[in-house]
Amino acid sequence: MIRCKPLLGTFVEISIDQLGEETGIDHAFAAIQRVHDLMGFHNTQSELSQINQYAHTRAVEIHPWTAQVIRIAKEVYLASDGLFNCGIGHRLVAAGLLPRHITFSNHGLGDIEDIEFWSPDLIKSSRPLCLDFGGIAKGFAVDMAVRVLISEGISSGYVNADGDLRVFGNTSFPIQIRNPESPDE
Repeated sequence: MIRCKPLLGTFVEISIDQLGEETGIDHAFAAIQRVHDLMGFHNTQSELSQINQYAHTRAVEIHPWTAQVIRIAKEVYLASDGLFNCGIGHRLVAAGLLPRHITFSNHGLGDIEDIEFWSPDLIKSSRPLCLDFGGIAKGFAVDMAVRVLISEGISSGYVNADGDLRVFGNTSFPIQIRNPESPDE
């Protein structure tokens, strides 16, 4: 059984080997929708938008999933010496790839490392932010959907969010990779 929905700025496909498990797929899509609602840059009411608007002026209460993504993003930022940086949202806005729904200047914008946890679900930033969790949130959403499927008793399948892909159980899935030197291949 395969189902597909537009979420996370792409199409998300869920495939499972068991027929008649629509409820499990519905619950997996609900988890992906939750990540979309919490961490979507395009949604002015998302927690991410609230973080970008207010975290430099006051503490912002966040969902445990958002906190988990921030912690992971900070770890990867540090481990990559800053090459992985969720703090480039302003560059994507300037390039027309993300909407301009917050007022900011590029001068003095912070990075993920400027976020400080005051408690497990309360953060504050030392500088203004324009974070974009687009890449890391998709992978997190895929992981959460697989977790839901497994908890619903689904033994194998896959979740694919435009290349953020996870295959689980005793199954295989053909993966095609574009040749970077010849994009038509």
